[in-house]
Amino acid sequence: MLDLPTHRQVFRGNRMLKAPEVAARTSWSRSRLYQAIAAGEFPRPVRLSTHRVAWPESQVDAWIAAKAETAL
Repeated sequence: MLDLPTHRQVFRGNRMLKAPEVAARTSWSRSRLYQAIAAGEFPRPVRLSTHRVAWPESQVDAWIAAKAETAL
């Protein structure tokens, strides 16, 4: 049996955020969030299982910080 690391081991110390939390942090609706992903304007989520995706918190925070920098 192949012993693969779990998503928790891969992203240790980096909390994974589900779509509702990412939408709340960006002040976008979920549909706007997915539109931004399709347009290449926002990081793609990581597939955790067949029906579950999430974003590494560090990627979301970095995107928000970059947006704040360009707004200044």
